[in-house]
Amino acid sequence: MERNINGETLKVSMYDNGERIDVFTESSEGKSCDINSKASIMQINLYNFLENDNKWQTLFSSAIASVKKTKYNEKECYTIKGFLSSTSLTEKNSEVIIEKETGLFLKSNNSEDIVEREYTFNNIEDSIFAEPDISQYKIKEK
Repeated sequence: MERNINGETLKVSMYDNGERIDVFTESSEGKSCDINSKASIMQINLYNFLENDNKWQTLFSSAIASVKKTKYNEKECYTIKGFLSSTSLTEKNSEVIIEKETGLFLKSNNSEDIVEREYTFNNIEDSIFAEPDISQYKIKEK
């Protein structure tokens, strides 16, 4: 998993070889490895900011929301403003940008929380499944 937070990149890789789980971390502070980590493989949840608990809530939220065509990162998109979601706790002034061609969520702006997503497809290589060279990492003490 790779995240960009305030201009800094954090990369976390977990490898489970059936006997142990090793966690490799790369950040601006360097590379570290937690051998035989007690952590389990991380679950990454992708939230649907336009989801509600039931159809009545969705109908109500749709009635008060606005949808407009826009361009975002050179792509044709839709901007949805004011959609109130009970599952993602959106606020009245929230905004979601959805790519027109794919329907993929690109950005949300909810109060002070801004989330942007990037998608890449057809880029899987065998090298991403290989465990990194442990000699390049500082081993964390238990």
